[in-house]
Amino acid sequence: MSSSVSILENNFDGTANDAEEITKNLRKKAKIYDFLEQCESFEEFKRKIKEKLYDNVSWNFHSTIRLSDKDKHVFSCKYNKAGCKKTIYLEIKSNQISGDVHISDNLNTNHPEEQEEESSSVPILVKQKIIEYRKMGQKKRNIKKIF
Repeated sequence: MSSSVSILENNFDGTANDAEEITKNLRKKAKIYDFLEQCESFEEFKRKIKEKLYDNVSWNFHSTIRLSDKDKHVFSCKYNKAGCKKTIYLEIKSNQISGDVHISDNLNTNHPEEQEEESSSVPILVKQKIIEYRKMGQKKRNIKKIF
């Protein structure tokens, strides 16, 4: 009869060193919102947004979040796609017209330089002339011929 001996050569202490590191998915930091003011209506809030009365920034509508006791109308900075995290929202409680305006404490970042912005837009004097011609009854195609 033949006898055989098997030897287990697996070192259990070495498995901890050979294991791959597990990467943790980190969550984003939560935005902190500060109360800014009370608005009489959503229309007034939109008017103030359009007139750049909040931080002198252009805002784009992001979403409306409907909850059981309130609605949140959220606007984000115009440069959101460039990486700016600044947001503002109007919170209107159920059965009310007026609401509270809250703005995030993030800084306005990743905005292009003002010089680039000025060169890409229509100059203010040209806009004023266009408005004058429109008030006089000129049509858009006639105004385009002038400029």
